Amino acid sequence: STAIREMIDFFINNDEIQISGYTQPSHFEDGDRNGYDLTVITNNRKLETYKFARLGKKAKPGQIPYIFEQNVFDLVLQTAKEINCSSKPAIVFLDEIGRLETMMGKGHHQAILQYLESFQNASKVYLIVT
Repeated sequence: STAIREMIDFFINNDEIQISGYTQPSHFEDGDRNGYDLTVITNNRKLETYKFARLGKKAKPGQIPYIFEQNVFDLVLQTAKEINCSSKPAIVFLDEIGRLETMMGKGHHQAILQYLESFQNASKVYLIVT
């Protein structure tokens, strides 16, 4: 997520490129990672950060150990729906794609599909996916 954030910071002020997406930096408490925040690139090229996922009680093997803020999933989806695709090339950052999205069709799955749909008419789209 650190490298993703550095790329976002580099491109966000470049008016020749449309930039969109989100990153999920680790959240630390007392030096220990206890979850993730989510930083979304708004449609007016601002960065907004939200509390997103925190460790829950001990999870069973194979379970996802985080408790998610559902409203943040909704916010990312709404941001993707409100994109006004321009004729400029676009870079879309989709950080921390995991089991929820790829195997379960949950998490940011709907937002990812919406980002792709929103940019279907862009001259070029570069996806940065981790």
